[in-house]
Amino acid sequence: MTINNEIQISFDDIENVELNTPNTISISMEDINAYEPKQVDAVINPEDIPKEEEKVELNCLLCHYPILEGESWVKCNKCGSSYHTDCWRVKNSCIQRDCNSHRVIPQDPIT
Repeated sequence: MTINNEIQISFDDIENVELNTPNTISISMEDINAYEPKQVDAVINPEDIPKEEEKVELNCLLCHYPILEGESWVKCNKCGSSYHTDCWRVKNSCIQRDCNSHRVIPQDPIT
């Protein structure tokens, strides 16, 4: 049986491994059926899980002030930068480095 590079098996856990070429190995079906992967316990810090009620604050790339609830705002169609609609009208192009897009996607007011 040939196993590709996507499967990771510790050779310390398997007997009778034959190396065929640099990219393939042969393992007996008996060893494969007997193999039991080691369980890894994931550690999740509860503080890293975002709370639903927390709102992400968006800042306008031009004026650097937050885009507040109910304010009209747009997002650059190329890089995704956020602007107050009035700030976008000042330049009519994205000021993000190496972007310079002249098109935006209108966004619903933040609630």
